[in-house]
Amino acid sequence: MRRHVWLPLVAAALLTGCASAGGTAGIFDTGSVWYKHPTTADVKECGGGFYPGVQIRRNNCGKALLAEGYVEVEKCKVVSVGTACVTDAEIRAAEAAEKGLAPARAWVLWRPVLDSAGQPVADQWSPIRGYDSRGECEAEQRRVTSQSLLCLPDTVDPRGPKGK
Repeated sequence: MRRHVWLPLVAAALLTGCASAGGTAGIFDTGSVWYKHPTTADVKECGGGFYPGVQIRRNNCGKALLAEGYVEVEKCKVVSVGTACVTDAEIRAAEAAEKGLAPARAWVLWRPVLDSAGQPVADQWSPIRGYDSRGECEAEQRRVTSQSLLCLPDTVDPRGPKGK
């Protein structure tokens, strides 16, 4: 009889389990969990699938990326504007990079970093969001008129080249 008391608790834990470090993926979720670095806009995937150990590997992958400063993000199609997210083009580029292929071209909207007086800091930029096309990026750039924004291909970083 005691065995039946534990069964619902175990089933509830499995069905609502935390497969990703951020907690959005359930234990039976077969999709990937996406992470984006807030300053570099680099996108990483903690892969999905349903085979032995995938949830543990995805959880460990997510924890490692969070420790490196990444944040767990949803697809841009399902979140409101201004929320950190990942575009389809960024996903394709991350998947291509993982396979050693040339990435698909995406566009990134950048905003200047402001000092304590609200003035732009020279050569300091922060990515706001990625877009699948130049037109989408430029439409958002025109919509936000409160500051100077840059819309650039994902291959161009206004902060200059990265050191190796």
